[in-house]
Amino acid sequence: MSGKLESEIERGNEAAQLLRNDMFKEAFETLSAYYVEALLNTDLDDDQGRERLYLSVHVLRDIHAHIESVMRTGQMAGVQIDEAKQGRRVH
Repeated sequence: MSGKLESEIERGNEAAQLLRNDMFKEAFETLSAYYVEALLNTDLDDDQGRERLYLSVHVLRDIHAHIESVMRTGQMAGVQIDEAKQGRRVH
């Protein structure tokens, strides 16, 4: 089990590093703002355009949420390893 937890910690650290990366943050902020602005400025009869932009905004959010989830999983794995080292029960 320790190997799996250590792998989760490593992945969590990589996710945290990615979330702290200025270029990554800029890309997400820029794309999100662009998609929302484009969505708000679609023509009234452009249903497909609005749907595409709506989905784009949500895909960006899903990607970000997944990376945050990987980071939190890594943090929890670290807690589990610490608890195991201290002789506590690992969940």
